[in-house]
Amino acid sequence: MYGAPGTGKTDFARQLAVQLDIGLALYRASDLLSKWVGEAEKNIRAAFEYSEESGSLLVIDEIDTFLFPRNQARQSRELSQVKEFLTSLESYQGLFIGTTNILERLDPAVLRRFHHKVELRYLKPEQ
Repeated sequence: MYGAPGTGKTDFARQLAVQLDIGLALYRASDLLSKWVGEAEKNIRAAFEYSEESGSLLVIDEIDTFLFPRNQARQSRELSQVKEFLTSLESYQGLFIGTTNILERLDPAVLRRFHHKVELRYLKPEQ
């Protein structure tokens, strides 16, 4: 899901989990990223594994924080974070939602793997 800040992307994901009567595994980039080499990749893989084992809706907020285009990476660990995400997503058997304010900031390979790209806009008073 993408859209301007405050359009309800995360709240929509929470409500979807309620409507589906499943758990919610909500992660922010700060939950996954680490200053230690290899730790972020372990955290990304663990998030997917936990969500799949528990049957929870996996939501990663602000995915553009670490899934930016690999040709913009400054360190090899930035590349490996994107690769770990892609590998984990490929084998994932659950529901996943990633949120971002700027869809164009995502790695093209990541974008190709999303079945749907849903834009949320600000609600109007009648909504």
